[in-house]
Amino acid sequence: MANSPATSGPGEPPRIVLDTERENPIVLTRQNLRTPKGSPGIWLVDVPQEQRLNVKLWFKAPGVKCTLTYKCGETCIELEVEADSTTASLGAVLHSAGKAEISGTINGKYTVSVDYVELAPAR
Repeated sequence: MANSPATSGPGEPPRIVLDTERENPIVLTRQNLRTPKGSPGIWLVDVPQEQRLNVKLWFKAPGVKCTLTYKCGETCIELEVEADSTTASLGAVLHSAGKAEISGTINGKYTVSVDYVELAPAR
């Protein structure tokens, strides 16, 4: 559950360090989620080095076929999910080094946030 040390500057909320040598897999939960006004939520992260991570997302079944969107910094991946889906695996996703925001949303009739994100080293 995202036990990696957090980094941040003065006045900034803590960021979760995506360091799979300290925590493997890294699991981002709703407890770690920041919810800016008008947003379904984001995870604030610090990526210490460019790396490919296998990404798996958990969410409530959307009830209709719709689009899941995963974003981390400049990386954006969209995937169609079935009405009864509750997980999606995106495979090896490139995460660039630096501070970033991770978000996972499902756009159908409503926009909802992903409940959990699991990140593990790509082999």
